[in-house]
Amino acid sequence: MGMRVQPGVIGCTIRPVIASRDRSLEEMIYDTVQLALTDAGITIDDVDGIVVAANDQFDGRSISVMMASGSVGGVDRDIMSTPSASEHAFVLGALRVATGQFRTQLVVSWSPTETSSLSEAQRLGTDPYFHRALPLDELSAHALQASAVERAEPTSRAAAEAIAEKNRAHGRAAWPDPPVQTRPGALRWPIMPTMTTAPVTGCVAMVLATPDFDSPETAHAIASLLLNHPKFFGVVAEDGRILGSNFVDFRSPIAGIGPISVDPRVQNRGIGRRLMQAVMDEATRRNCPGIRLVQVAYHNRSLCLYTTLGFRSRHPLSIIQGKPLNQQFDGYHVRRARPDDAKECNNLCRRIHGMSRDQEFDEAIPNNTGIVVEHLNRISGYTTGVGFFTHTVADTNHSLMALIAASPGFSGPGFFLPTTNYEVFSWCLDRGLRLVAQATLMTIGLFNEPDGAWLPGVLY
Repeated sequence: MGMRVQPGVIGCTIRPVIASRDRSLEEMIYDTVQLALTDAGITIDDVDGIVVAANDQFDGRSISVMMASGSVGGVDRDIMSTPSASEHAFVLGALRVATGQFRTQLVVSWSPTETSSLSEAQRLGTDPYFHRALPLDELSAHALQASAVERAEPTSRAAAEAIAEKNRAHGRAAWPDPPVQTRPGALRWPIMPTMTTAPVTGCVAMVLATPDFDSPETAHAIASLLLNHPKFFGVVAEDGRILGSNFVDFRSPIAGIGPISVDPRVQNRGIGRRLMQAVMDEATRRNCPGIRLVQVAYHNRSLCLYTTLGFRSRHPLSIIQGKPLNQQFDGYHVRRARPDDAKECNNLCRRIHGMSRDQEFDEAIPNNTGIVVEHLNRISGYTTGVGFFTHTVADTNHSLMALIAASPGFSGPGFFLPTTNYEVFSWCLDRGLRLVAQATLMTIGLFNEPDGAWLPGVLY
């Protein structure tokens, strides 16, 4: 089964040695999680779900995930446990993002690093029950196991000491100066100081996210930009606090909707539909002949929502990202756009799309993102920036490829390329650019099939 979206790691913290004797395991897990969230530039409120690798036998307790749920931020949040290896938790977290059900996942795992293997921990679990004082600590558990072995085989002590010394020699070679040294003195019989080491717990926390996920700072910057732009119209849903928002772009005759957002804690309650209807009503009030948006393909619910609102799926899109190509095509001259290019560029856009996007072109010039390509002494294509929020038009695929090849970078998660444009799509892949995710261009009202090469932005 193919993944709907390619998950990525946006934050990680690995603490291979936690040897403090005055901090509980819960506190150590909490510290590691907070460092991972800080590395990702988010807070626990931005996490949709959590996967932990909590092993009861390693931890020496029942339902270990209950102990950790508060430390990892699992209160009132979706949380799952894999009672095995940390690799399984990572795979499960990645699959939850890949299915499109979650935008972010926090994966957390910990274990006492002196535990040799899961099989050894499981062997302890098969021992007969003993009447003993509670709680059973790790050292007592080792003593019980050793007692049973020595009773069955009196010569096992010498063998155990030999194995312990071999393991210690390996440990000294790998780590000559460990942070915790074995304390001398008597231990519970028959465990001897030569057979034990101080407990050392390792912990790792990782944040996984979809390609379209961005930090709160980026989201705040985008929202501020849209709210302060006179040609954008925004609405919010609130109930004592903001539950969601939506925007619509009126810079051209065709309205472009987005970005829309709904708090994950109140999704599937009709808020997204009301936010969509509000901006659609505003576009109708302004007599816009058409409305468009770009839908992220992995999100099945939004596709169904937009379809029931009247949007038609027009073109599958591929989000492309990678290192700048820094290439030039013979016969194609790429340069910065100038104000006197506006008329020729607007006419080109009108020929390809049936409308001009002159205000977007005008804004790209002072932002230094506008680029044109000239072929046979005329402008054969332009871009307001090859990226997530911009658009590109060209009379041929060669002019489009010249603009992509000369772009200094691909802003945001990447640029949208119509997947049906086989020539440009395969050209991008051959040059090391990668597919990040799939999307769909959807429209209501006026739509002209593009007559040329083009790259839409996230609005259209």
